[in-house]
Amino acid sequence: LTPSAGGAWTKTLLGAGGIGPSLTIASDGAWHLAYTTGDSLRYRVDAVEETVDDGATADGLHKVGDDAVLRLDDGVPTIYYADATSLTLRRSTGCTKCQIAMSNTTTARTRTDATNHAP
Repeated sequence: LTPSAGGAWTKTLLGAGGIGPSLTIASDGAWHLAYTTGDSLRYRVDAVEETVDDGATADGLHKVGDDAVLRLDDGVPTIYYADATSLTLRRSTGCTKCQIAMSNTTTARTRTDATNHAP
C-alpha cells in the first residue's frame, strides 16, 4: 500500500505471494523482497523473481526460508534465513536473473548461536 496524492491508499500486487516477507528499499527506489512459499525461499526485485533456495540438499529436502532477513550490500542482495531441518543459519548473496552472482552457503551455527551473528 502506498499513499496517493489525494491521501488515499493504493494497493499494488507484487507477485504470487508468500509468507514472512523481508523488504529493503534501494537508494534508487527499487523494492527488494525475500519471502518463503512454504519449503523454499524466493527473492523479487521489480518484475524479476526467482527461487533462491528450494531446500534440495545432499541429504534430502530441507524446509528453508523462515525468518529471512534481506539487506543490500553495495546493491547486491544478501539474505540470511533459517534451515529448519538442520537448525542452521543460511546465507545467499546475489541474484541470478539480475545478472548478479548468487551463492548459497550454510553456516555451522545452530539457531540459538545464529542470533548472535545476525546482520
